[in-house]
Amino acid sequence: MFVKLCGFTREEDLAAAAEFPVSAAGFVFHPASPRFVSAQRAGVLARVLDGTGILRVGVFTGTDADGIARLAESARLDFAQVYDRATAEKLRERIRIIDAHRLRDAADLASVRAPVDDDLLLLDRYDELSGGGTGKSFDWGALCGFMHVKKTIIAGGINAANVERLFTAARPFGIDVSSGIEDAPGIKSKEKIRQLFDALSEVYHEKHAR
Repeated sequence: MFVKLCGFTREEDLAAAAEFPVSAAGFVFHPASPRFVSAQRAGVLARVLDGTGILRVGVFTGTDADGIARLAESARLDFAQVYDRATAEKLRERIRIIDAHRLRDAADLASVRAPVDDDLLLLDRYDELSGGGTGKSFDWGALCGFMHVKKTIIAGGINAANVERLFTAARPFGIDVSSGIEDAPGIKSKEKIRQLFDALSEVYHEKHAR
């Protein structure tokens, strides 16, 4: 199970997350986000992950591919999560891509194209006022029959209390959790991270026991 925890702003939260089997940590470069970090700050935070094996993901809402690539290099990112296909195309030879889509309704899912090569998809709920981290989920039932689910990360409102419901609806490649492990935007809770992984463990054993 690929588990991306996103929206880190503090070193102590990254150190706490590294005590769990986290796959990737996300840094948000969307200036309007309460979880925004600068390129310089992201570089400092990224050093906390040295030697942990946790991948570093930058979340970008802009379309300046050259600027994104330069920032990704300075912060030593492993992935760029972008929301524009043209930008993804320009970046693909420079960094691995998480091709992100915000869904208004189930009809939007039909327009999501297959990921290219070793790219991953990410599906989140659309919100006109936010770039993510709203704590709101989309209709997970719409994932039934979605042919790319095995290369898809699901985001939006996931927490320890509802992750079982997600895996009842679908078995995606991974999940992306931000507000579901927070006490406040950008302030992570080690206890909520623990609860999330406890819930994931229960779901995993339940599914494989059937």
